[in-house]
Amino acid sequence: MKRGGKCGGNLKRYLGWADAQGSVSVLLIFIVAAIFLFTSVLIDYARIAAAEWRTEVLAQSGIRSVMSAYEPVLQERYQLFAYGQSDPALIMEYVMQDQNELKSTGVFPWVSLQLDSHTTTITRPLGRYDEFERQILDDMKYKAPVQFAFELSGKLKPMSGALKKAAQTTDLLAKLQKLEDRRNKELDKVVRLQKKTRNHAASSAIERTIASDEASIMRDNPLGSTRSAADIGAQYDDYATKVRSDASLEEREEKQYERETEDYEDDSRNIAYILRRIVSRQDSGHTNMLQQAVTHLNKASTYNEDMKKVIEEVRSSRAYDGYDRVSPATDSDTGSMPDDAQIVAAIQQINEAADQLVLPDSFVQEWNEEVQQQQMKMAQLNGAADSFQSMASQINNQSVSSHALKLSVFRLWQLWKEYEQDYIHPSNNRIDMREQELNRHRAAENERKQKEKEADQKLSKANDLLFMLANLDSRLQAHQQTFQEVRSKAEAVAQFNETPASEERMGNVSGDDAIDKSKQSMNSVTSLYDQLAEELEMVRERLYRNEYAFLYFTSYDPTKLQSLMNSGQPGEELLNSLSIDNQEVEYILYGFNSPIGNIAAAYGEIFTMRLAIRTMEGFVEFSKLGNPLLILAAAVVYGIEQAFQDMLLLITRNEIPISRFIPSVTLTYSDHLRLFMLAHGSREGMLMRMLALIHQNTGVDPSTRGTYGQVELTLNMPMWFLPGLMRWLGHTGIWDGDIADGRLYSKKTSVFSY
Repeated sequence: MKRGGKCGGNLKRYLGWADAQGSVSVLLIFIVAAIFLFTSVLIDYARIAAAEWRTEVLAQSGIRSVMSAYEPVLQERYQLFAYGQSDPALIMEYVMQDQNELKSTGVFPWVSLQLDSHTTTITRPLGRYDEFERQILDDMKYKAPVQFAFELSGKLKPMSGALKKAAQTTDLLAKLQKLEDRRNKELDKVVRLQKKTRNHAASSAIERTIASDEASIMRDNPLGSTRSAADIGAQYDDYATKVRSDASLEEREEKQYERETEDYEDDSRNIAYILRRIVSRQDSGHTNMLQQAVTHLNKASTYNEDMKKVIEEVRSSRAYDGYDRVSPATDSDTGSMPDDAQIVAAIQQINEAADQLVLPDSFVQEWNEEVQQQQMKMAQLNGAADSFQSMASQINNQSVSSHALKLSVFRLWQLWKEYEQDYIHPSNNRIDMREQELNRHRAAENERKQKEKEADQKLSKANDLLFMLANLDSRLQAHQQTFQEVRSKAEAVAQFNETPASEERMGNVSGDDAIDKSKQSMNSVTSLYDQLAEELEMVRERLYRNEYAFLYFTSYDPTKLQSLMNSGQPGEELLNSLSIDNQEVEYILYGFNSPIGNIAAAYGEIFTMRLAIRTMEGFVEFSKLGNPLLILAAAVVYGIEQAFQDMLLLITRNEIPISRFIPSVTLTYSDHLRLFMLAHGSREGMLMRMLALIHQNTGVDPSTRGTYGQVELTLNMPMWFLPGLMRWLGHTGIWDGDIADGRLYSKKTSVFSY
């Protein structure tokens, strides 16, 4: 045992195991290994981070270089950016080559990146409405609000109070005019029916069939000629005496008065029958026609009630609030219209005078009672005639008396004279008195009708100007081809956006007559103020879109129309000026596929606006005429005359005062177009036509040019130490790249949008 232990100890000493200093060498190995592991991981991690950063920088640099190849003609002419025709992959190759050339030589490459792959795509075509509008907003957000607010809203604000009251009054009176005309038409029918019944009665034989005069009714006459009911009563006593005389004779004796009495009996029956038939026929006619009169009265009453409702509804309507939102009070720098309070007060008085157009309820009620009374009186006369006929039929039996017959005839006479006094007598009969009272309510109607007729004639003259423009189409075939090309491009844009092509909109406001035209023109201005209030308060997109169209597209020069106005014939200069290149804004706004259609629409709408403003002035000019409908008609005549003169002034000077009350404030033709862009024009329709014009003018199809670029770049780099460990660490998500086959693959995506 000892021997063995001794030998083992010698062996350990021989091998060096028994030396305690050897433990330091093992520890050092472990320390060095740990330091190496940590250092290698740290170095590769740093290289990975640097590689990912460089990949991202290269991707960003690459997409910026790619997107710098935008279409210059779009940027220079329309401030729009869209990718050109260059191959984006080729540009990316150049970028990567430049990066390789920039690598330092003679320096140890800590991050030696190599290109693995790259993919570049260009999307979001400019032809999409949303993308196109986004670029418009970016361009206009610093220009449009200041420019528009100070140039146009300031011009319209001073008139807001007067135009509000004029628009409300025009709307009210135009509606009342139609209702009053319908009501009066029904009342005229009532008067005609009453007169017709009384005239039939007056021309009938009622009076002479009853008696020749009142004194003849109570007379006693011998048997003779019997021509009236009074003759029957007057001869009855003689008839009865002679009948009794003949009755007292013997049968063999010849009756002395038989023929006279029989003639009297026959004549009495005939007279009573004729009288009954005449009166019955009149009663039937009265019942039929006066029932019609009552129906017309009820209709007139309904229209009268409708007038009350219209007055209440228009005065309480909130449809005119837009004027208040664009009032001078909202901007102290815009000023106000001189004598604004007096102008508004004058128009307000006209508005309040509308109440006098409504007939009192008692007027129609009393008239209804009179019609019923007329029918009743004829019915009473018919009843009396029936009673008299019944009494006359008893003459043969001698069961009546002369006194009873005379009283019956006297009753007939009284009833007829009452009817005659009330409805036939040439003075102070109820029908004529009622008609006179109605005419007092319609005192200004004839003058009003004349003014309305004059207004229609002047409106027709003003429309001739628009007809002259519209008739130029046949001489503009040279320009029509270009319009057709633009139309085709617009339809292609609509199809690309999967929306229907916008309907064309008429700029001219139609109306049945001059009054209706004036009402519609006021409604158009009301809509304009509503839109203006919205643009100033919240809706920026429409305002920016409109201003973009105005700034980057052409509008027509109205002075080119002078030759047409002077000679009635278009000159060559005018015909040449009607190409689409000179009226792009009009085409964007109205969309007519015609060289003259958009110009005519613009002038029609300008005339409509001028008519509204001038009608407002007319209310003040003729406010002393009394009858509100007469004032309206006179104001419309004035408005049409002045609006027509404004159109001529616009053609000669391209500038007109906005109102005679503010002569220092003027509007040009282009100002009017900018205002109309607020009132109408759909978003899709205007964007569609702008894109079509851009395509036509530049030859660049916006639907094929993208605005959004994306590059996906993959670079690789060899790992220096422990790639397996680094791949395992990568699974924790501390970096984005992948490690495979001892190499790091870094993939980065970068985007850029104009």
